[in-house]
Amino acid sequence: MKLNNSPIFALLIISLFSCIKKVENFKEGDIIFQTSRSRQSPLVALATLSNKTHCGIIVEKNNKLYVLEASSKVCLTPIDKFIAKGENGTYQVKRYTNKPMKIKYDKYLGQKYDLAFQFDNGKMYCSELVYIIYKDQFNIELCKPRPIKSYHVRWSKKVQSAMRNRGISLRQEAVAPSDLWNSKYLFPIKLTQK
Repeated sequence: MKLNNSPIFALLIISLFSCIKKVENFKEGDIIFQTSRSRQSPLVALATLSNKTHCGIIVEKNNKLYVLEASSKVCLTPIDKFIAKGENGTYQVKRYTNKPMKIKYDKYLGQKYDLAFQFDNGKMYCSELVYIIYKDQFNIELCKPRPIKSYHVRWSKKVQSAMRNRGISLRQEAVAPSDLWNSKYLFPIKLTQK
């Protein structure tokens, strides 16, 4: 049996081209969401009642698209590697506009991850990074920061323990990935073949 005449070969080729087409549909400025496999992901899910526990923003460098994300530090991650880091390799994308956007990101690269989820402390967490970029560069406030106490943090001892260990106050404000996901300014993108 010749491989190039088999149905398996045809499916392999179709799958390969469909993956390439999907990546080509991303645009700079898109926000990509996933359920992270990090240790804190279940706590974020408990506190926000959402499976959107991590996010990043699509940016361009040298004619290639990457995800600008805050994980251990702010970095550029190839889109396929970002997707692979998520639970079951699943992700969802939302977009602000179909018009071209240019994200300035150099000043954020290398900033440490903010375990305390605080604004303006020289560190970044994932949804803060996306929120700040849209607010500072485009004067678009995708959502309003919320006091930590407005999330479902009081109902889980695990969440409360993590907050104490990280010095997180109920009064401080934050932006969760779920807040960005629920933004009235963003619309969902279905990344399919053209």
